[in-house]
Amino acid sequence: MVYASQGFPALLYGLLLLPTLAKSGVWEAINQALIPSAREQAGKAPYPTSPAVDSQSVKTTEKRGRCTDLMVAKK
Repeated sequence: MVYASQGFPALLYGLLLLPTLAKSGVWEAINQALIPSAREQAGKAPYPTSPAVDSQSVKTTEKRGRCTDLMVAKK
C-alpha cells in the first residue's frame, strides 16, 4: 500500500513530466491507445460508428445574407 507521504514525490514528478509528454505527443498516443478498451468496458463498440455533430457548433459558409441584413436594420 502506498501512503500519501510516499506518493508526493511521484506525483510531483508526474506533474513536472506531463507538459513534456503532451508536447512530444506521447500523452495523445497513450490516450488513443486506451480509448478502445475503455469503450469496450463501458459496453460500447471500440470505435464510434458515427460522428456526433452539434448543429450549433457547425459554422456555415454563408457570410452575409438576408437574415443578417434584417438584424442590422432592426438595431
